[in-house]
Amino acid sequence: MTSLLPWADGTVPGGARTVRMVRERGVAPVGSLLTVIPHGATTWEPAFTQVPLGPHRVAFGYWWGIPRIFDSHGTEASRSNVVLWLAHHDGGAHVDDLPHDYRAIARESSVGDFFSRMGGSTLDDSPVPAAMRQIAEEVRVTVRSAFDGVVDLTMGAPVASRGQTAAG
Repeated sequence: MTSLLPWADGTVPGGARTVRMVRERGVAPVGSLLTVIPHGATTWEPAFTQVPLGPHRVAFGYWWGIPRIFDSHGTEASRSNVVLWLAHHDGGAHVDDLPHDYRAIARESSVGDFFSRMGGSTLDDSPVPAAMRQIAEEVRVTVRSAFDGVVDLTMGAPVASRGQTAAG
């Protein structure tokens, strides 16, 4: 399926180039294309809460592997990094020592925002949970788009052909 489906790519408008330029100028604390910081918020939210997923679709290899989180140390993390870090190192099937890049982004606020200084928890400093929610929403939209009209996604049954019932 990964090679057949066009994958929903819902990222913050402007792309990685804009994030890098903003970060280099020190103008704003934006370090993720998968997450946003709503005005007045003290935590990260998935980008789809502010920028609805539109019709933009990309090949799986690009979607899975292109960097989407950028930190102050030059670390760039892709969707695959986020998913695999969580699955293999931070509460997934087993918990290993956290890789340095992940620890910096998820635990040490290297993306540049310290919501914990504004009364939040240190967990609020990490864009990783919101990024994972964004990735899950993109997968949901991709699958729903691919199977719309083929499978009744609310019931899991094949959609009836013209003039036929689902049973025959």
